[in-house]
Amino acid sequence: MKKCKFCAEEIQDEALICKHCGRDQQVNISQEAEVKRKRTNTWIIVVVAVVISCLCIGSLGSPGSDEAADEDGTSDQVSATQQQGDDIENTPTAEVPTEIVPTEAPLAPPIEEILENNHNMTDVQRNRYNDSLVGNRIDDWLGVVLEVNERELLGRYSVYVDVRGGGLGPEVTIEVDEETALSINKGATISFNGTIRSVGDFMGTTVYVENAVIRTIHMGN
Repeated sequence: MKKCKFCAEEIQDEALICKHCGRDQQVNISQEAEVKRKRTNTWIIVVVAVVISCLCIGSLGSPGSDEAADEDGTSDQVSATQQQGDDIENTPTAEVPTEIVPTEAPLAPPIEEILENNHNMTDVQRNRYNDSLVGNRIDDWLGVVLEVNERELLGRYSVYVDVRGGGLGPEVTIEVDEETALSINKGATISFNGTIRSVGDFMGTTVYVENAVIRTIHMGN
């Protein structure tokens, strides 16, 4: 029997490993101490390396911080974009005036055609046809002045014109002002332009004309 070099327990003489402490009996105490020292140094190196690595990573900044910064930056950009959109939406826009291009009124058919159609149409047809003539412009109609009357309530004057001859009745009534009314003689032959205001039935079909421009061809009486 012999004693273990490390724990001093008795073991067999031929034993290479102590059954009590498990130490190698072929290694002396000085060798065991050297092994322990090397292991200790190795652990120290590992710990130092880990500490240095952590310090380096910390100095570069954590991914979470960068991500948070990116999110903050994105939020700022979104807020700025929304603010710009609100500013544009709330900015008053100048109204561009719409240019109104006057359109020329359609030319009325000859007075003879109007009178003939009114004579041959039914009441329903006549009403629709006469409504379609309102606003039409007349161009150089000729006629003889039968009378000029004052419309007292309206302060306007009416010139009654026979355009077919024969003195059967006025086919056209023209609204004029006082100056024009005073310048027209009974029996005068006139040429006139204007706009059809309406077509009615007064002693036969009568076309009422407004905005007239009258030119006297023959003075009459």
